[in-house]
Amino acid sequence: MALRMKVTYLDGREEVVTILPPIFMAAEKHFKRDGGLSERNKVASTYYMTWQALQKFGREENDFDAFLELIEEIEDAEDEAEDPTGPAPQPDESSS
Repeated sequence: MALRMKVTYLDGREEVVTILPPIFMAAEKHFKRDGGLSERNKVASTYYMTWQALQKFGREENDFDAFLELIEEIEDAEDEAEDPTGPAPQPDESSS
């Protein structure tokens, strides 16, 4: 099971990251004393897993608390496709 999450930073930057099984397991261990991943800690665990994934892929250097101070929101990105090449060029309408 993998999830895709979109992080919007306060400066407007956006990152889409995939949360892979090792990140889920790390979060289970992190939240073990609170009963593991559950509805009770859904928000905290989502933020934690997203931060862990960004760190794993070298896209976030801050510790967890500093990361929280930099973000506006985290949301499900399942419907958003990552396009590594960017948008396709549009035809030049002025030449017709």
